[in-house]
This record gives sequence, C-alpha cells and structure tokens, in this order.
Amino acid sequence: MIINYDEVETSAMGPGSLFKVNFAVEYFSDYSAVLQSAAIGFAFMFIFVILVVIIRFWAFTNRNPRSQIGENSNKAWTFRILLYIFDYWSNFMFLLIYLICFGIFVKYKLSMSATMLLPEEGEASTRVKLPFFVVFGMVVVFKLTAVLMKIYDQARIDIFIID
Repeated sequence: MIINYDEVETSAMGPGSLFKVNFAVEYFSDYSAVLQSAAIGFAFMFIFVILVVIIRFWAFTNRNPRSQIGENSNKAWTFRILLYIFDYWSNFMFLLIYLICFGIFVKYKLSMSATMLLPEEGEASTRVKLPFFVVFGMVVVFKLTAVLMKIYDQARIDIFIID
C-alpha cells in the first residue's frame, strides 16, 4: 500500500479546506502452489480413471464374451469403453474441481489475513482461469456425451421394466 500526502500544519486546516491525497494499493496473488497441486491432482485422477475404466471394461468383457455378442463385438466393446471413459473421466474431474474450489474457500475463510485474492484482471488472470474453464468445459461435454450414450444404449433394449 502506498500513501502519498503533503505535510501541512494542523492549524492551517479548517472547514472547507482542500488537500491533495493519493491512495494506491499494489498486491500480488501467487497461485503457483494452487496450480501445482491442481496439476498433481489431475495426474492422479487421470491414472485413477484409467484403472477404473480398465477394471470395468474387463468385467464387461467377462460378462459379454465375443462368442455371445457375435459379429458386432468390436462395435459393442468400442461403444462400452468410450462410455466408461466419458462417464468416469467427467465424474472424477468434477470431483477434482470441486475439491480444489473447496480447498481454496476453506483456506480463504480460515486465514487471519488475506493471502489469496481474486485473480487480477487482464492477461495475468488467464494463467489462473483458463485451466479451470478448459477442464470444466470438457467435464460438461464428456458428461453430456455419456448421458446421451446411456440413453441410446438403454433405448435399444427390447425389454422394458416399469416399477
């Protein structure tokens, strides 16, 4: 914080007197730790998604071998693995975004003084905001795709069960 003022005798100050006062605030928010932990979390979640998709696809192929599916086995397996990738990636990345936002909120609320401020406007904020918007946009697109794929998969079934 920088405050510039002109020194004036107190006896010269009277009602209606005007004085020159300048007030400026300079701050810098360091988001490198948050971005680094987000990148580490993204890597771990991505590995976790791959493991879950492999386990789910292995279970699907055990229940539906090529001999049972017939000539369309490659199409069915491709559809199923894409469905698993879209569904689990969007679920786990949304959880990661939620946990990062929750951690920032808790850190802000529990601090005695403001250590994290909103990102600056302009070019400096792009480095902070762009990864969030890219991952969030991908989560929305992948989840919408997974829901549409599930609707398509269930609409092709000839047996309807109504509870």
